[in-house]
Amino acid sequence: MTLEGSAGVQISSPTTFHPQYPYLRQALQVENYEGYQQWALGIQGTPCLRVFTLASPARLVADIAAT
Repeated sequence: MTLEGSAGVQISSPTTFHPQYPYLRQALQVENYEGYQQWALGIQGTPCLRVFTLASPARLVADIAAT
């Protein structure tokens, strides 16, 4: 594979994550197809979920808070 730029970094991560936080219990990668990833979140109880994006750097945030 050839990348643009003068250097490259490879980042690997597990396809499942078990943080055992009070509300977020598991994150599981359920699909990785043609450049799109889909994750499922296992949530304990009935917390409030808010999903939004931030810039500088660009990122997706899933904010899970207790009701």
